[in-house]
Amino acid sequence: MANEEIKLIESIKQSIKNRLTGQDEAEVVDAEPGRRFSVGILNANKGTDRVEGTTLRRPESIGFYVRLYKNIQGEFECQISFSLYYRVRPSFNEQTRQMTGKLPENEEIAPVPKYRRIDKTINGSFLVPQEFEHRISIDCTNLNNAIESAISEAKAEIVRDEEAWPKSGFKLFGRNLASSQTYVSAFSGTDMDEIPSWGISLRAEVVDYPSHKRLLVMLTNQTDPTGFRIA
Repeated sequence: MANEEIKLIESIKQSIKNRLTGQDEAEVVDAEPGRRFSVGILNANKGTDRVEGTTLRRPESIGFYVRLYKNIQGEFECQISFSLYYRVRPSFNEQTRQMTGKLPENEEIAPVPKYRRIDKTINGSFLVPQEFEHRISIDCTNLNNAIESAISEAKAEIVRDEEAWPKSGFKLFGRNLASSQTYVSAFSGTDMDEIPSWGISLRAEVVDYPSHKRLLVMLTNQTDPTGFRIA
């Protein structure tokens, strides 16, 4: 019975985690992921927010620290998993499910927001030196290069996705929603904007205390939000 109860508790904990982070939804409809989910979202903020010291609109960094044995050193292996969201066109049913009656042909229609998730995982390592002063920054170059490579792979996947949202300025009208065929035709031949670059930076440092060491890790979204048309 105890084992079954433990399994049930772990299952509930995982379900809550998936709901809060969005891991149980491959696609998000009717909302931006940053507004839909509660934790784990790293948002892009304007550079002026950082320079001027104003309050950031939404979290752009996530991190943790762990306590290490005093004499620990050498290479540490790590695995980093993350997801990227990009906008896609909603299905005909998703776009029209709240419609009541026929729309005027030339009336501009607000598209239903829909985002698709791409999951990426990288494996790498970093080195903790044997001797150093009180605090030392860890060389994360290889890990950051691996993150950049994974993002490049994700961008290539987005380009291949025929349902990726078309370029800025695309408009839907009432006539496009007359049927599923006219809806799909509205997107035929449309081009995508060039995909901006996500800028993700991983930093780590080790602090030496009399009785132990402490490892601090921080992942920050340094993306320029203007490239994604975020105000």
